[in-house]
Formats: sequence, C-alpha cells, structure tokens
Amino acid sequence: MDKDVIGFAPSFPPAIIAGLTLLSLILYVLAARRVQGRSAQFVLGAIWLRIIFDAWPFITIQPMVAGLTPNALLS
Repeated sequence: MDKDVIGFAPSFPPAIIAGLTLLSLILYVLAARRVQGRSAQFVLGAIWLRIIFDAWPFITIQPMVAGLTPNALLS
C-alpha cells in the first residue's frame, strides 16, 4: 500500500463543497446581522472561515508563500 495515501479520506466533489460553502455563507451573514458588536461578528467570521478552509483541503494545504499553506497563514 502506498504510504502517501494512508490517512487520506477523499472529500466531496468541488461542486458540492461550493454549494455548501455558499449556503454556509448565507447562514453566516444572517447570523452576523443578528449579533451586536463588531467583536462578535469577527468571532463568527473567524469560525466560519476556519471551517471553510478545512472544507477545501485540496486548495488550502498547498504551500503558497514562503512554504506556508493558506491554513497556516490563516492561523
């Protein structure tokens, strides 16, 4: 068995992830409009963005800037 494949679970197709990302963005905007204060909106946005980055692993685990991945830059 190829050792690079061990521990890897395939994700959903990009079309499904895109649809769910759009749906979650709509839910995030609705939630952000209901909370009071910029800090609460920031926390909601940070949580939403972290979940979205984890949903797109085939894009966000590729090194970009100085060998850092988008996930590392987001953290």
